[in-house]
Amino acid sequence: MLRSIAVKAGDSEWAHAARDHALKLASQFGARLYVAGIWEGEQAQRHAQEMDGENPPDLLIEAVTALVGKAEERGIVAERVYNSHGIVTGLYELSKLTDMLVIGIPDKGGPVFEDKIIRLFGTRFLSILNKAESMVEVVSRQPQDIGKVLVHQRGGVKGKSALRAGAHLAEKYQADIVLLVARREGEQQTRPDAHQAERYLQAFDIGDVQTVEAANSPNEPSEVIKTFNTQGADIVVVGDDPKGPIRELFGEHTAQEVVDRITTPVVVAR
Repeated sequence: MLRSIAVKAGDSEWAHAARDHALKLASQFGARLYVAGIWEGEQAQRHAQEMDGENPPDLLIEAVTALVGKAEERGIVAERVYNSHGIVTGLYELSKLTDMLVIGIPDKGGPVFEDKIIRLFGTRFLSILNKAESMVEVVSRQPQDIGKVLVHQRGGVKGKSALRAGAHLAEKYQADIVLLVARREGEQQTRPDAHQAERYLQAFDIGDVQTVEAANSPNEPSEVIKTFNTQGADIVVVGDDPKGPIRELFGEHTAQEVVDRITTPVVVAR
């Protein structure tokens, strides 16, 4: 499933959480790790103009080199990638290289997230959810163990992507799965694709599978969050949101709302 994983090097607490999680995933899946050094904000623009991205700042080189060293100590094949085009563009271009992009954002449950500047900084990272071409995992805290995976089965291509990603993650970690079937308002019976999802999971060597129905709820983000709070999970997997005019027309922002309100790692599958 994951042949390559990418993560941005940095010195913040949330960058370290993303780093540790990316290392764990790369080790678990035997995946190549792309370690990115990306210039941010005004500094990014200045370096892009003056140096055209040829000479990254020394501190950035040190952070990238340190992370590559940690990866190689674990037997992970690691590759350095530098980009001087800023956070959003840099992460987008990084997503073209890899199967999964691991992004660290400020801990939404910690006091630092209340600072307006830090919140804006985190929002810039979240904007990549609408642009990335790979799966994205958003991390603010590194879980100690991965024993339960919550999968949002919303039907269609998006639901299948989430189901596939959740199944592979659960198999690698020998974890249980909580399968959330979000039944829409007016539906009286379980969707046929929910039964198909349960049969699909039987092909994987995973722990227990528990199906939870969110009956008659049109608000899927709230149901994902409520299920997370009641069932618990170490990783949450959702399908990505529609893009462009379709997103605005139907108002589907499930992935972004879940990422914004849940502190455990969230995988946005594609």
